[in-house]
Amino acid sequence: PIWLIYLQDKFNIESYTVAQAYLPAALVYGFLPVHLGWVSDRLRRAPLMALGLLVSGLVSLLIPGLKTVILLALLWAIEALGFVMATPAEEAFVADLTGHEMHGMGYGLYTFASGMGMTLGPLVGGWFYDTLGHAVPFYTTGIILIVGALLTWVLLRNF
Repeated sequence: PIWLIYLQDKFNIESYTVAQAYLPAALVYGFLPVHLGWVSDRLRRAPLMALGLLVSGLVSLLIPGLKTVILLALLWAIEALGFVMATPAEEAFVADLTGHEMHGMGYGLYTFASGMGMTLGPLVGGWFYDTLGHAVPFYTTGIILIVGALLTWVLLRNF
């Protein structure tokens, strides 16, 4: 939701243009998870998770400085690539860490934590956007993702 508000505030563009800008990212989300899921099965999961989070975090830091919708579309696709790298590896990692008898519980807790982030993130981000500045949600997200990437690399790199 912050993306849409930001696009309207910064570029004053129509919904159709937003859809066009999102198309490359939508294609990444639509076609690459299967292939990158396969990569996470063949390689260690933690480095792929860390790289995906790092890429997404760096993109988030760059968004407030964008001057054109074309650059936004490119960065949106790169950010999607980062998330598509990290997500299958994260989900498989949850399955790896939970015993066969606890897969449901482990995945349920993972889904709960993820859902809480998807619920609270836009609320906090919207408040930051309105009270602290339009760039603050993107900088906050970028910092959180980069810290997450570093923690993933340091704590889980042997997995």
